[in-house]
Amino acid sequence: MLIRVREDQSLALEEEENFKGFCIRVNNLDTDISALDAITNRIENSNYWLDAQGVIALSSKSTDKKWLNQFWNMLKGAEPYGFADVEAQLIRAHIEYDMAN
Repeated sequence: MLIRVREDQSLALEEEENFKGFCIRVNNLDTDISALDAITNRIENSNYWLDAQGVIALSSKSTDKKWLNQFWNMLKGAEPYGFADVEAQLIRAHIEYDMAN
């Protein structure tokens, strides 16, 4: 699962069925990532804490109970490793680039 920051500053949730990983993907180092401000709670060591409800809102499956259950289970599984905080409804993600600058 990944959040794509598009050139037009819109956000999209891609690979919605991949519950094994989570990241933020942008084209390159020059991409303006300010669109993340809409769902970012805080930044820590180049990692972002994203609002889980904001991520869900990006999904085409945001009302699908099975998908929502899998999403929250992904967060619960990631929590012991520091990649999620279920109580605060946060998911930790890093930025990956499509092309190196």
